[in-house]
Amino acid sequence: MGYKTNILIIGPSNSGKDTVVNNVEWGETRIMVASYASVVLNNNKNYLFMLKGEDNYKSFDEILLFQDGQGPDGIIMVLDSSKGFKENDLDVVEMIISQEIPHVIFANKQDMGNQNLNNHFTNSLIVPTIANEGIGINDGFKLLLKSVNDDSELTNSKPLPKVKTEFKREEPSRINDNDMVAKMKDALIPSKNHGICRLKMSMHPVELENVMKVLENNGFANMTVIKNRLVQDVGSKEIYRGYKHEARMKMRTELIMTIRSDEVSYVVDAIKSIKTDDIDDYISIKPVEDVLRVRTLERGVNALD
Repeated sequence: MGYKTNILIIGPSNSGKDTVVNNVEWGETRIMVASYASVVLNNNKNYLFMLKGEDNYKSFDEILLFQDGQGPDGIIMVLDSSKGFKENDLDVVEMIISQEIPHVIFANKQDMGNQNLNNHFTNSLIVPTIANEGIGINDGFKLLLKSVNDDSELTNSKPLPKVKTEFKREEPSRINDNDMVAKMKDALIPSKNHGICRLKMSMHPVELENVMKVLENNGFANMTVIKNRLVQDVGSKEIYRGYKHEARMKMRTELIMTIRSDEVSYVVDAIKSIKTDDIDDYISIKPVEDVLRVRTLERGVNALD
């Protein structure tokens, strides 16, 4: 099948890229999908990209090559607007702009929350979308095609030499097991404190759903739950030194979060809004020296995203 247009779809994990792919009428358009993550090695921040269906990390220049050596005519960046944007997203957009590739940002999941992206991505076209309902994504794709065609017409109307980005196919360098081991050794070098805290709170299991819901509504989704740590909700008889004693321990569920230090106050305010007698009066807060995400080797606050 002949393709008229090549489109690259990129975005962080769980932003809705696959949903966009499944709900857009692509026509004669070839698409490739990639996720990205950052890794800090020796205090230098680098970005790694992984194309869907592959298990090798690539550089930004490498994902700008389709199988036949052609570069993308346009790029769709998909962001989860309910979570807002990260520094990584700003950096990737700057990388796209530096290549002068027409692009559009899908501010996806508008039904779950709406963080204003316009003030931060001033040089990009932003389209509000709800991909799983097909809202905005086809219009956004049409706007990108118009931008691609306008750019092509502008390029073709100029006298020689033509101004068009060309990509030379080179043998891609892949991160093999030895490279990953070497990078892991670098990542394990002690680093400075990244301003991370570990929160632990205790509650009756009946309150867990309510607490998780209010935290998710405030943008906190990474939680670990330890259920029924103290499982005796009624009196029980314990024998100590020949005498029977009645022991009463309430049923409790622990919720643990690892977050940025500057987000602690938001968690506390969220819990205050639903405070009941079934939620303990204290939240344990401890500093965390560092966090390492083994899969991507991201460190510090970048590993929490």
